[in-house]
Amino acid sequence: GCMLAEMGAELAVAVTTTNSVWWWAFILFMTRVGAATIEIMKETALFKQIDGHDGPILSISRNLTPLSYIIAPIITSLILIIGDYQTGFFIISLIMLLGLYPSFTIKLKH
Repeated sequence: GCMLAEMGAELAVAVTTTNSVWWWAFILFMTRVGAATIEIMKETALFKQIDGHDGPILSISRNLTPLSYIIAPIITSLILIIGDYQTGFFIISLIMLLGLYPSFTIKLKH
């Protein structure tokens, strides 16, 4: 559900043409709510899957977030070379759409 909300907010950035400050504030707020919710759910799912012997998995998970801060601007720069910001947000929405099926098929330990 939260991934759908985030994807919808990203898509709204791509298709919105209004100059309303309130509408843009709402859309941007929803992107942050969606991102925060996804982060919390990722952590929850991770800690339900690992135990005290899975330190390397936790380490990899912790190192992937800073790596994304390097990769995302590179990909964004490439997208902005071929299009505008609306194209970028549309591509982000498509990438998130690709992640829906795997996220709905995750089986967690109890």
